[in-house]
Amino acid sequence: MRITAEIRWFWPGRPPQRFVDWFTAAGPSWESANDSRTRIDEYLRDHAHTTLGIKKRGGGEGVEIKGLISTRPTVLELAGCACAIGLWGKWSANFALDQQALIKVAKQRFMRRFRVSAANVADVSPAESGARLSGCDAELTLLEGPDGAPWWTIGFEAFGDFGQVESDLVATVAAMARRSPPPLRGGEASGYPGWLAARQW
Repeated sequence: MRITAEIRWFWPGRPPQRFVDWFTAAGPSWESANDSRTRIDEYLRDHAHTTLGIKKRGGGEGVEIKGLISTRPTVLELAGCACAIGLWGKWSANFALDQQALIKVAKQRFMRRFRVSAANVADVSPAESGARLSGCDAELTLLEGPDGAPWWTIGFEAFGDFGQVESDLVATVAAMARRSPPPLRGGEASGYPGWLAARQW
């Protein structure tokens, strides 16, 4: 099982270009964000559960099960938006899902990857990122639901030792906040299971 500490927000439409430019462009002492090809993830439709998700990752084998373990009392802020930290567990499994019960979501992600130590939070390149046993990733993702509606999300995910993931997440969000992100309005603070459960798809 993989344990992560996460925060995430969702918005309808497309992100303000000023925020996209801030997130993706290189700045003093930090690397440019890299974008991945658009992929389609398929989620098991379940409007009753907001803390458990099952999906088939685009192009991958098997399924990924993700469940909320605990909502922490710590609330983090970025660009004027607030979200409580969630501790999540992830499992991989091999079983078939009924295609009629799946929701297809297209994603294009822009990623920033960090190595976190007691001294600092440092950007790492995609080539270096695979060697990390712990760290934190930040993503800005453009989404398209099965109805063609555009959405977008910002997420932070810290991984590694259970006793360290929460503090690594706090340090990474603080480091990004010091880079003066353009302010954002509102934002639906939620994981993917909660966001999907609230949609009429």
